Amino acid sequence: MKICLANNLYKPYARGGAETVASVMVKELRRRGHAVAVAATRPLFFGRKKVAEEAGNYYLPSFFFHLARLPLAIRLAWHLLDMFDPVNFFRLFVYFKREKFDLVITHNLKGLGFLAPLAICLSGARHIHIIHDIQLIHPSGLMFFGREKTIDSWPARIYQAANIFLFKPVSAVVSPSAWLLELHRDRGFFKDSRLLQIANPVSLEADPGKSERPFRRRFRFFYVGLLEKHKGVGRLVRAFKKISTMAEAELVVAGGGSLLSDLRKEAAGCGNIRILGRIENETVRRLMGESDCLVVPSLCYENSPAVIYEAFAAGLPAIGSKLGGIAELIGDDALLFAPKEDDIGRKMRFVMENRASLEKNRERNAELAESSSPSGYIDMILNL
Repeated sequence: MKICLANNLYKPYARGGAETVASVMVKELRRRGHAVAVAATRPLFFGRKKVAEEAGNYYLPSFFFHLARLPLAIRLAWHLLDMFDPVNFFRLFVYFKREKFDLVITHNLKGLGFLAPLAICLSGARHIHIIHDIQLIHPSGLMFFGREKTIDSWPARIYQAANIFLFKPVSAVVSPSAWLLELHRDRGFFKDSRLLQIANPVSLEADPGKSERPFRRRFRFFYVGLLEKHKGVGRLVRAFKKISTMAEAELVVAGGGSLLSDLRKEAAGCGNIRILGRIENETVRRLMGESDCLVVPSLCYENSPAVIYEAFAAGLPAIGSKLGGIAELIGDDALLFAPKEDDIGRKMRFVMENRASLEKNRERNAELAESSSPSGYIDMILNL
């Protein structure tokens, strides 16, 4: 089968979870012998990486890669143009028509344009759309704790109505979490599409549930992900400083982002906090195997964070914010917290003093990690 995967970013410009899912899908589809190409964007005028773009893929020039650096007024105007971008619509239509794809699987389409579903429909290809966040409900793609009503404002409602219309041609829609699927369905999205919840595929190289925690005097908490405000990592570091002593526990933080230097200043002088910055996947897996608890303190409603699957595969239990798909994955109210400093601190203290509460879900976590294999995921996608 000839298949195209469309996502706004792809290697060498990848930086988020949707890109990871797309990459895993491409690898598994090619392993099965399908002809697979990727449609994505690249930086327009500046910031293009010297790393070679993957041969055979289609990269459209776009402001999307550097959108966060632009002034608010320009960003708002860009979002409106992107929804109805006639240039990208024509480029994509010509590309899909010329390549004669049997199936187009789309992920995040900001930057490629929300006329992409129409281009796919007119090209004659079947279309499966995978939702990763709320970018069809709100331009930011994010819903924050304490600011949930933002998505019900009248500008957001107008934006949603337009996107409900633009995405009508989609044949089938996949969501990794029931929460995200219901959020869209409650607002009238995808009434004519087949809907299915499937956990995101994760390339798991550890043996689920089999890793053994090394003996240490101190309890180790581990955070890995973007170092950005909406991830709650700043609150995590401040909460940990309030509840721990060097003899009791340590916190290891890994990842890249705009808060890296601020977090290192915050942790200066604290010998039980290590801010590592960006690290290789192999090091992430090693640290997961050496830690006692993953912490996912996100301030926004996330869909289905891959880091939780990866932790479960390494036998590492997790605590996290009681928001969206995070709560679904962790599944135990005793291991969830409101994303506030005091609540984060209380939950960290609780699991330090009640290790059995972390271990009781080990078998369930291992099964969840195993169910997210790329092979099983592609089987379900191709059978839609």
